[in-house]
Amino acid sequence: MSNNQLVVDKKLERIAVDVLDMIAGGADEQTVCDHFKVKRGTFVQWIIQYPQFESAVKEARKQRADSFRSIIQDRMYADELDEDDTPTGKKVMRTLYKDEVPGEKLIFEKLKWLAEMDNPEKYGTKVKHEGGNVMPVQIVVDTGIKQGPTTPDVVVTEKVDVKSPIDLL
Repeated sequence: MSNNQLVVDKKLERIAVDVLDMIAGGADEQTVCDHFKVKRGTFVQWIIQYPQFESAVKEARKQRADSFRSIIQDRMYADELDEDDTPTGKKVMRTLYKDEVPGEKLIFEKLKWLAEMDNPEKYGTKVKHEGGNVMPVQIVVDTGIKQGPTTPDVVVTEKVDVKSPIDLL
């Protein structure tokens, strides 16, 4: 083990807990590297060299994904106000004006994408590859929508003879 290797081990040992706390708190890896004055390549090297650090970073990323989900939920609700505009302590669904919808949708999509990147097993699209050497590969996408018997959208209770569209008016 070289002297340079010992210095890296000591620095990682000194800052590892704070690095993981920052990641779990929502900071991206580049921000963490800048904060601790560590090159991004060094950070990646630590992940490659130290399996315990790698698994701890993965767990911190999962916690960060959960925090993105919490932010999405928090943005959906607002404090209920009484007639004097003072908070009652209860949460109600937020009402958005028409011009606020595109911005909120963009924020929602960004946070959803970040959560998918940090924890694809929990927040990503569920894609499963099936098949093998004998049969072709199938890609099965689980959308979360249960397949079952369909019910008609329109229920006809009375039969009416219509000869032209004008008869409907």
